[in-house]
Amino acid sequence: MRRVVVRYRVRPDRVEENERLVRAVYEELAAVQPEGLRYATVKLDDGVTFVHVAVHETENPLPGL
Repeated sequence: MRRVVVRYRVRPDRVEENERLVRAVYEELAAVQPEGLRYATVKLDDGVTFVHVAVHETENPLPGL
């Protein structure tokens, strides 16, 4: 089992755009339903920091989406 954690900050004027992109990822994940993937996204209290966590049993399917 592999884990990938990505943490990043966006400029305050780009938060809404990033949230739209995150929603698009979840929509595609719902449509594709890659087997063995668990994925979560959190926006931290500062409002500009995002953390994505992916746990996958085989090869990471996220780069192909």
